Amino acid sequence: MTPEEKIKYLPAGPWIDEPDELYFNHKGIDCKISRILAFENNGRIFGGHCCGYCKIPELMATSECFEQSTTAELGFSVHGGITYSEFAADGCWIGFDCAHSGDIVPSMLETKRRIREELQQKLIGWNLSPFSKVFIDEYRDINFVRKECESLAEQIIDYFKYSSTLPLE
Repeated sequence: MTPEEKIKYLPAGPWIDEPDELYFNHKGIDCKISRILAFENNGRIFGGHCCGYCKIPELMATSECFEQSTTAELGFSVHGGITYSEFAADGCWIGFDCAHSGDIVPSMLETKRRIREELQQKLIGWNLSPFSKVFIDEYRDINFVRKECESLAEQIIDYFKYSSTLPLE
């Protein structure tokens, strides 16, 4: 989407001018970043956050590596953990998203603001400091996601280097 199109659905923020997709290669591992924008039946949009993905080189790919139940067992450490694994037409991909507790999902900003105000009105006189962190979120920008993809790519290389009998270049 162009910035003009995004501003129709999302509040102002750094996500408006960031690219919605970015493809790059890190140490021989293909990586991509995609901004998630899903249109709901009521015409509203959900998302605005980024997800990062790394392609497992064909030589390393085995079906057991990409079953959702086993990706956590591989020990890859990325923001929010591995939340995506799939055999696709262009190869096997694993990835993560930036829509976890503590992450800003642009489409949800207005809803969170409204909930915070309602909570404050209902709990007048209460000490809300224990709850204050519930509403402090951080936007994981495209640079953050790129660094996480690069880290994941290096972990993939290390995993197959030390945990496999596959010949690596």
